[in-house]
Amino acid sequence: MNGLPEIKRISQDIVMETLRSVLLERGEITLPATGFSMGPMFQSAESLVIRSCSHSPALSPGAILVFERNEGWVAHRLWMKWGDVYLTGGDAVWTLDWPPLRRDGITGRVVALWRNGRRVELESGMAWWRRPRWITGGILRLLRKALGWGN
Repeated sequence: MNGLPEIKRISQDIVMETLRSVLLERGEITLPATGFSMGPMFQSAESLVIRSCSHSPALSPGAILVFERNEGWVAHRLWMKWGDVYLTGGDAVWTLDWPPLRRDGITGRVVALWRNGRRVELESGMAWWRRPRWITGGILRLLRKALGWGN
């Protein structure tokens, strides 16, 4: 023994359960921004402000959703939705997340970024004139997935 205390790792399950509990109790949580799939938007962000879905019930195309994949949280844009099915994908990648999400699989929504020590609110709704771009992008991504292009 070298006199240093033993470092014990906390299991990923405990970390995720704690994050879910804090988000549900407080309604919002701020976490560091990591990863590359959302491209330049998140690369310059220090952290993301995530709001619980119970506090932001309306989810429309263009919103950045947070959901669990591979034992962690992922923040990707909502491209299209049909009823209870939500098609999401990162801004910097050409494929959709697969399998599609269901409403009950969505943990929260990114409502703001922290950049250079300032909170930057994300637009809550999408302007009507931008919707065709999202619909077209979602359809193209869906076709790429269905036809097996760019996997």
